[in-house]
Amino acid sequence: MVEHNLAKVGVAGSTPVSRSIFSPIETFLTNNLFKTYPHPLRLTTSLFFFLFFCLAAVHAGTLPIENKELLEKELTRRFQEAYPTLRIEAVTLKPSTRRDGFRYDPGRCGVRVPKSALRRSFGTVIVKCDRKSHFLHYRILGTLRVYKATHQIKKDKIISSDRVESAVIPFTRLRARPMEKAEIGRRIAKRNIPGGKVVDATMIAPIPDVRKNERVRCLYNEDGIVIEFDGIALQNGYIGDNITLRKGDGRTLRGVVTGKKRVEIE
Repeated sequence: MVEHNLAKVGVAGSTPVSRSIFSPIETFLTNNLFKTYPHPLRLTTSLFFFLFFCLAAVHAGTLPIENKELLEKELTRRFQEAYPTLRIEAVTLKPSTRRDGFRYDPGRCGVRVPKSALRRSFGTVIVKCDRKSHFLHYRILGTLRVYKATHQIKKDKIISSDRVESAVIPFTRLRARPMEKAEIGRRIAKRNIPGGKVVDATMIAPIPDVRKNERVRCLYNEDGIVIEFDGIALQNGYIGDNITLRKGDGRTLRGVVTGKKRVEIE
């Protein structure tokens, strides 16, 4: 009875399929579908739609992205612009849906890479062409040159060349932009940085114009009379910051940073 019903069912225009391919399907139908739909007409209708969707799934394919290499180059440019030391070996792109093929034209298509996507080697980018958005999954294979702390760097210490070392790591996921070579000697640690840790932008800050516990020149102006004296800064400060400092007699004052190691007393 099962073989008789299967022989009657077919898809117009389809090519014959070997029995071995449908063996699991026959098992499924025998144990489930035929018991659920014992009536021949209902069985034939249900079986037709079942086989139709099976064949559609087998023959369905992912539509191609035309000019895909141009899109890969654009994605490479975006990531290397964010990370100059990133060396990309390969970029793969795949539509988020199987039927989302399109032609990429740099003149009429825009590429949006979210900031969160720039921090990892895989994710989703959006390509908008003629008001239609295409969502693509990307994966990047590459390495990144970074700088690691050779030992613990204490808070407020300058990130000097003897405190960090260069290293190459796989590009996978980043918390923030890694510190660049040009920043060595021009940044201080915002907090204690453990040895072996990759130094990134969240851990460092520009060297202040006035540093904590540093001797500074203080200027006090009253009615055109300028008085100058030395003091000790009790906190870091950049130009325009209001900081606390201590005079030689132990008294504390407030002043505004006006330049390198210079403070104007309020």
